Amino acid sequence: MELRPVLVSVFSFDPVKYGEWLGIDLTRCEKLSLFGFRLRAFGLYSRLLS
Repeated sequence: MELRPVLVSVFSFDPVKYGEWLGIDLTRCEKLSLFGFRLRAFGLYSRLLS
């Protein structure tokens, strides 16, 4: 049995940026997103909605 990591998010994101910011290579992982578009300032939007 082979386990593979899958990145799941609400909005699309760029895994290359995580490598630049945190030193984590996420480019080999499969990506799944609920909505296919990128949302800037997601943290701000989530705080406004809660």
